[in-house]
Amino acid sequence: MQVPSYQTCTHAVLRLLATKPVILFCSYLSLATIWHFNDLGKWLEASKAFRSALYKRMANGAKRKQIQPIYDDVIDASDFRELCHLGIRADDADVEKEFSSVQFVFFCKSANSALRMAEHIGARLPNALPYGMEPINLSNNNTYAVYKVGPVLCVSHGLGEAPCLITLHELTKLLRSASNVFPYYFLVGKCTGLGAEPGTIILTTASVNGILKPYFETFRLGKKVKYASVTDQHMVALAAEVCNELKVKHVKGLTLGTNDYYEGEGRRSETLCCGTSETKKSFFERAQVLGVRNFRMESTCFAAFCNRAQIKAAVISVVCLNRLHSEDAVMSECSNMKNEQLLFDVATALVEKLLPSP
Repeated sequence: MQVPSYQTCTHAVLRLLATKPVILFCSYLSLATIWHFNDLGKWLEASKAFRSALYKRMANGAKRKQIQPIYDDVIDASDFRELCHLGIRADDADVEKEFSSVQFVFFCKSANSALRMAEHIGARLPNALPYGMEPINLSNNNTYAVYKVGPVLCVSHGLGEAPCLITLHELTKLLRSASNVFPYYFLVGKCTGLGAEPGTIILTTASVNGILKPYFETFRLGKKVKYASVTDQHMVALAAEVCNELKVKHVKGLTLGTNDYYEGEGRRSETLCCGTSETKKSFFERAQVLGVRNFRMESTCFAAFCNRAQIKAAVISVVCLNRLHSEDAVMSECSNMKNEQLLFDVATALVEKLLPSP
């Protein structure tokens, strides 16, 4: 009997191990089979057919997993009636009726910003707000503000990742139980630029963390987890189209999101200064080369959450200062109002473009 060579047997084992290290035992068993039956060609053909069937099954499973939204696995209205931070009860029939028509949600930093956004949209969209009426805060506590004007919800998310995630979790819970069609999410507000001048609209293509990686990192039940923080590219393209129509200066690029305003964003005005001007300059240059165009603390967790929940979302910001030239975030009231008005105009035009035709 002709025995297969050492090289032939080794090659066969390595090919099989390349598919899955877990099947080491099967590799040894298969090698013994080759030796016994002396039919390497047929065995390799069968092995190839087996791997093809395995890959096909894995691919079909992955497709099914992608089609099934993640939030369907974790959101159950029956186990989470009280939205304690928003001050809204999810099981209230009037609340469900009120929120069932929501098609767009704007996340603003402060309650005042959310109110101004609601007033702007109410004045622009037909029949969004009855004449002479002011937007009413639907939240029953002082932590967050929730304003509704027609199909649009304007919500304050607070400062930083933690309060923003609370808003995302509770509001998504509410809207998921109240609405059949899930709304668009928009994170809007002022930001600091990296090479971008004041008045520039930044359209985030992806958000990176403090080490310039495109994922949000957190800890869950004692384990470190990472979630991709890429934004919806179709929404980015629509926002760019709106900016072109309005002839607004805009830039597509990465946004740096951190969990800290001072150390995380490399500010030299921090109480416990941990860096030098040289290290700051070096980091900024490296970030700029990678494509970072602005800083927005909540952008990474926002993009990651929307990715996981399969929500169509966008991060749209207006630059209030260029960090390469200045650290002073204080601007005149006139400049602030002008920049905010520009942002609101872009956001409202985007809503008008996405609204279905009557």
